[in-house]
Amino acid sequence: MAKEYIEVSKRIAPPEGAGWYVERIGTYTYLGHNKRGSTVLLGPADAGLENSFSPGDLLKIALAACAGMSTNGVVEAQLGADFAQTIAIDATTHATEDRFETFAERMLVDVADLSAAEFEALKTAVEARLRNSCTISNTVEGDTSVNFAVVPAAHPTQ
Repeated sequence: MAKEYIEVSKRIAPPEGAGWYVERIGTYTYLGHNKRGSTVLLGPADAGLENSFSPGDLLKIALAACAGMSTNGVVEAQLGADFAQTIAIDATTHATEDRFETFAERMLVDVADLSAAEFEALKTAVEARLRNSCTISNTVEGDTSVNFAVVPAAHPTQ
């Protein structure tokens, strides 16, 4: 980490048609953008930057949110539209490589009104839907490749 935080004044416009991109706004600090105009502040976990996420935070949150969104329909069919749910996620970091080794997700849902058999049926339906519908977990568990290139940009703007 740099000893002093430096906010940068120059910006490089994203390529034409880029739907998702990050722009550097300071030392180890980026602003992420999506197609819908939303932004998220990204910084290292140990920087103490308020209201920010690290890339690892976003990956964990993406996995948990994808699980919830992918399985919402089957849970709603069993519990009704106003069901309460929280999905917690933890990760273990590989001992020698700079990567996560495992993720552990726990879907907490109020099933007080279900019988044991109904709960087992719900679990089976949720797990099947997750395997078939969660783009993020399917990507993390699959054979995805990342193609990375460094390219010259037009002159930055102030």
